[in-house]
Amino acid sequence: MRRALVLGILGLAGLVPSASATVEVRDSDTTALLDTYDRASCRSHKSGKVGFTAFSLPADASYTVDVFITKEVWRGFGHTYPMYYGAGGISVDVFGPGGALFGNDASLPGTPPGTVGAGGVKISNNGKRFSVGAYGLPNDSFTAGVSVTGGGKCKYPKRR
Repeated sequence: MRRALVLGILGLAGLVPSASATVEVRDSDTTALLDTYDRASCRSHKSGKVGFTAFSLPADASYTVDVFITKEVWRGFGHTYPMYYGAGGISVDVFGPGGALFGNDASLPGTPPGTVGAGGVKISNNGKRFSVGAYGLPNDSFTAGVSVTGGGKCKYPKRR
């Protein structure tokens, strides 16, 4: 119980944006650092099914992180969005070498969708910073996983 509480607090610590923050991608089993980044290409969408997206930069890194928040749950900037395994609404996908894909889209074996927390995403009040805390994101076969924690800057497309 104590270990779960400590891990939960450490995971949520990644949800507090800070001035010099970076996002870390780590192996869930060994905690080995796999990649880091400090910015993402972000977009708030006015049409379609997605309300917000963030794609880690540079896009050609060993591991890339994509965050999607659907219109159903998007409430705008300045909110924290809880994330669950197997539930729509908030999705964090990590793409690794050789096409490896990790994410919270599948339910954990033996649990109903949307009942087990997987972390969360926070967007600052002005949308210029984001934070993510996603732990134990499994691959398709549930044989490996990654964790994503920390925060960075959002880079938006220039208005025309």
